[in-house]
Amino acid sequence: MPALLLLLLLPCLAFAQPDTTWSQTVGLNNRSYFYDVIVVNDSVIVACGNSQTVNGNEVNRDFLIAGFSLSGELLYAHTLLESNNTELLEGLCWLGGDTVIAVGATDVQNDILNIFAFSASSGDTFWTRAYTGAGLSRARGVIKLADGGFAITGFKLGPQNRSDLWFVVCESDGDTVFTRSSGNTATDIGNALVQLPNGNIRIAALWREIPTSDYDQWVRTYDLDGNIVGTDVFFGTGGDDFVYNVSLDPEGNFWLIGRTASSGGAGYVSVIPATGQNYSLTFASNGFADQFFDGIPWFGGMMFAGRSGNQASYSSPFMRSIDEDNQSIWTWRYGAAGTDVGFNAMAVLPNGGAVAVGSLALAEDTSVVSAYVLTIAPPAGVQGTVTGMSDGEPVIGARVKAAGDSRYTLTDVNGEYRLELAAGTYDIVVTGDCIESDTVFGVTTVENQLAEASFEVGQPAYDFLQSSINIIAENETVGGTTLLLGNSGTGVMSYSIEAVALAPVGSWISVQPSVGTIAPDEQIQVNVIVEADTTNDGIYEFFGEVTVHTNACPDTAVTLPVLVTVLETGDPAALPGNFALSTPYPNPFNSSATLTLSIPLETELRLDVFNIEGRWLKTVQDGRIPAGSYNINIDLTGQASGLYLLRAHSPSFSATRKLLYVR
Repeated sequence: MPALLLLLLLPCLAFAQPDTTWSQTVGLNNRSYFYDVIVVNDSVIVACGNSQTVNGNEVNRDFLIAGFSLSGELLYAHTLLESNNTELLEGLCWLGGDTVIAVGATDVQNDILNIFAFSASSGDTFWTRAYTGAGLSRARGVIKLADGGFAITGFKLGPQNRSDLWFVVCESDGDTVFTRSSGNTATDIGNALVQLPNGNIRIAALWREIPTSDYDQWVRTYDLDGNIVGTDVFFGTGGDDFVYNVSLDPEGNFWLIGRTASSGGAGYVSVIPATGQNYSLTFASNGFADQFFDGIPWFGGMMFAGRSGNQASYSSPFMRSIDEDNQSIWTWRYGAAGTDVGFNAMAVLPNGGAVAVGSLALAEDTSVVSAYVLTIAPPAGVQGTVTGMSDGEPVIGARVKAAGDSRYTLTDVNGEYRLELAAGTYDIVVTGDCIESDTVFGVTTVENQLAEASFEVGQPAYDFLQSSINIIAENETVGGTTLLLGNSGTGVMSYSIEAVALAPVGSWISVQPSVGTIAPDEQIQVNVIVEADTTNDGIYEFFGEVTVHTNACPDTAVTLPVLVTVLETGDPAALPGNFALSTPYPNPFNSSATLTLSIPLETELRLDVFNIEGRWLKTVQDGRIPAGSYNINIDLTGQASGLYLLRAHSPSFSATRKLLYVR
């Protein structure tokens, strides 16, 4: 039975900035360490590492796994595949159900990369896999992939007896999909990885060009076929700079978390932002060598966990929190210093708090080290999920805030958010592109808890009812037509319309109303108004654009070309004598075709496009139109190749023309 210490709300931590809820130490043999942690099924905390038996100068290390309830109860803690070799687990991921994957290595003549699948609830092993390296090899990080498999990074021996980055992708049962290794002639070590929203896998690694040069942070991206994507990214200060873990925040910023040997030893993070330039940050403390080993998004900022001490190799558990402007809020140190003692990994808890794991030295004898688990309560605030009413999918990047407050947070790739608010009562508002704004009223927050406020938001959808606007107007008079806007989505669609005169430049075109809203499954008409002013010596063509901006996705801005035929004032000879609709030109066509429409009298007119089965596709014109001749442009881009019909209908005239579209 492992030695176990449960500490609830440690009184000696009363001065600390984070509000701790419980902590545990687990001691197997002389020394034990946790190197990674995950939360499974919102109910079990799983940690991995190794336990060490010391016999004089000899140290035997064994794989270690442990499970805890969210309230701090130890469910299991035991070693795996005990042997006289050096064994270490450094990475965990949850595959779903009760299955957890742990990865590590066995130090033998040709090191073995080990993979374990085991039960999160009991710690019982389901299966194991092993890869034999050609010398020094390690597995450092593992993630579950969107397709249900998993990916591993680490290092293996490469040319000239130098380590190369190692990248392995497996099916959910452990069968290999592919392996890749890459690097230069010096030391290259993969430490952590993450799958990006586009499916590619980004690996954070260490890079050293020659044996005598310093380490730099290195980022390489692969696609799911194992091909290198884009250009490698490097960060460094001029001294040794390490990366141990990565984090992808709700805004899509990619954080490399580690330390630098510069500045006497400091926490060092580099950021590849979703937009903008890459940058690095150094966080130093007077009199301490600080090291970041992991970090998580924390209520608009970040919280880092690691080690701190008078020297990098002799340390104790350490945390630092920063705000949205990357300014430090607090730092926290605890416990006696020991060799390589401190935090190594973090995870977010279901209640919005956090768990950190690592090791803790015994104050009376710092050579005795126990694996350490600490949980942190969330601040007062609110958390929840934003999903779409149309598809039930998570809404990514929605803004959530308290009404009247300028601060906000964004939903992550799972549609989840956490927002820190002082204890009180609030109306919580969600806004964003592609969704209808919504509010949950009267949410009460209390200290060290996150209230729940989830949203199912409407999703507007803009109907492409017209592809162009064609107008015949008389010079020196007010003319125009109507533009039909439709919303086939589940949320209210907001719109604003901008009209631009291109040729000639001026203010001869406008739209009324230029802003408004459209309820789900409704259509409205807006007036496109033309006031042409030219010489009465012939027929002129004016060109413009109308851009419709909406909160509908994927096209939040749709631009329609405007063609205006300007007739001489009071020139009846310029008007057609009969209704007529020409044949399209060209026909067949592969993008758009043009027809000429002749109207002898002002009339109500509707132009619709149908497929050969009679299904309506779009409306080109619907409304009152002055007498004259019109060039009608029909754009079928995006439709399937085939035969289509254009139907013109007015109270005194109707005609149909065939359109042959070839992609």
